Amino acid sequence: MKLLDMFCGQGLAAWGYWKSGCFSEIVGIDINGASAAHYAFDFIQGDCMKLDYEFLGQFDFIHASPPCQAYSYLTQEPERHMRLVAATKLMLYASGKPHVVENVQGAIKDLRPNLSIDGHSVGLPMERRRYFYVSDLPGTHQILAPGTSISIHSGQYISTRQMINAFGLTDYVPPRRLSQITRRGIEEGIPPAMTHYIMRLLKYEQLLIGS
Repeated sequence: MKLLDMFCGQGLAAWGYWKSGCFSEIVGIDINGASAAHYAFDFIQGDCMKLDYEFLGQFDFIHASPPCQAYSYLTQEPERHMRLVAATKLMLYASGKPHVVENVQGAIKDLRPNLSIDGHSVGLPMERRRYFYVSDLPGTHQILAPGTSISIHSGQYISTRQMINAFGLTDYVPPRRLSQITRRGIEEGIPPAMTHYIMRLLKYEQLLIGS
């Protein structure tokens, strides 16, 4: 299968999809051309909001992580940033392709998620709860687990190595590729353990539906 990774950044989410074994090809697209130097899979520089349905139709599955600055409680003057979650979700619904749209808690009204995951529940030493709308997932799921968190935004300095460990990147990203991902790329990314979990959940649900 072929995956489109919209607003791909440096590609953390893509590694979880890759490890799932479901995809033979991944294509990332981001308006920031600098991501090309860090993204391990095929990369296209472009505006995700200008994609047409002929282009989207080339893919079997689509992941989208629109910028979260307009929704994040940590952003100063969030009104200066575009709110792209609702428009992205509508675009992907109209494409008819199975898809996942991800964002932070502040985007819940636009996202209307049916899945939330925190880091502990996928084996990470931090919470970093994220919210997802998964098109083919029946029902609503909250995947949470108690644990001791590493806080990325606590004001205490967190080294790049600590961030790599907190995001579980060594389990998903080969060392040569990991060395090409910047600290900012990690801060803005989704732990690949979460997207890997989504694919395992979809496989499980499909088995239940087919039984």
